Amino acid sequence: MIKKFNPKHFSNARLITIACFILVLALIGAHYIFNAKAASPYVAIEAESGKLTSPATTVTNSAASGGSYVQFGTASTPPPPNGAPLLGLWINGAGSASQFGVTQQVLEDFASPGGGTGTFTSYSVPSTSLRIMLAVGDLNSSEASSIGGALVSSGHANTIFRVMVEQNQCEWNTSWNESKFSASQYVSAFQSVVTELRAVPNNQFTFIWNPNAGEGNNCNGETTAQTWPGAAYVNAIGVDVYDYGGYETNAQEIIDFATGHPESGWPQLSTPIPFAVPEWGLNGSDDTTFMNYMIGIIKAPANDTYVQSYFSCGPSQGCSSPNSDLTEFSNSEAAYKAGFAGE
Repeated sequence: MIKKFNPKHFSNARLITIACFILVLALIGAHYIFNAKAASPYVAIEAESGKLTSPATTVTNSAASGGSYVQFGTASTPPPPNGAPLLGLWINGAGSASQFGVTQQVLEDFASPGGGTGTFTSYSVPSTSLRIMLAVGDLNSSEASSIGGALVSSGHANTIFRVMVEQNQCEWNTSWNESKFSASQYVSAFQSVVTELRAVPNNQFTFIWNPNAGEGNNCNGETTAQTWPGAAYVNAIGVDVYDYGGYETNAQEIIDFATGHPESGWPQLSTPIPFAVPEWGLNGSDDTTFMNYMIGIIKAPANDTYVQSYFSCGPSQGCSSPNSDLTEFSNSEAAYKAGFAGE
């Protein structure tokens, strides 16, 4: 006769022992799986270390695995951020940011050789933690690669480029002004420079179209509007404004264009583009009316100003016309401090 199994006769101690044994085995297995990455030996592959073919490129980024990653295609230039305008200065001995009570964010600079006949096609990157805003000329492919590559490799991938500035006159600069280029030639050259700089690996460059204020110095029957290179090549629309007669009207012409309210003869933008004042300054007199006007248009939210830079330069720095040395004009200096203190 077969005796039936009675669970009550099974020892509780033995059940506990079996359960503990199963739990220990599970823990040991989990440990080996997580620490051995499910297999041993195993293989780790960094794709950016292999051979890449276009349009894939290797992009350096300290936050990525191995310090770099694979990028497919070409990154587009980021648009300028909304918010308070970036504050720049060109001083070269005529004052200082601390003297003016401001925090400088941008270093305004110029490629060389400069001046009225310079080509602005070479650049030695300065040692600075400030963001660079650089005026360049009609760069060819090699010059753009050299300048752009040097900026990226030295930590200035976010450089702001002023391309072939103050083109709307025949007096300055003879390398690309209206005495050298027709409007269509200028547009073609501008587009080429931007295209070449955008081809520099790992860049985050932004580009300013930057005429002089006013139409009074145009020649050969051309207008400033005819030199517009198109929104696809421009991140901000700039204007250089000094304290000459008619500055309000001259500056407003560019503001109206940038904000989508063009005056007669200007194209209509499908989307407004940020405004910029890459150079502005006095003209040999202590003019607080001018200073307050400029502070007003720079800070007006409707203008969406991207960057502004006061150009403080007097006779001791080689600037006699105009003399915009802010330290020589106490009332204007006080107005500047009041307008931008703490910025």
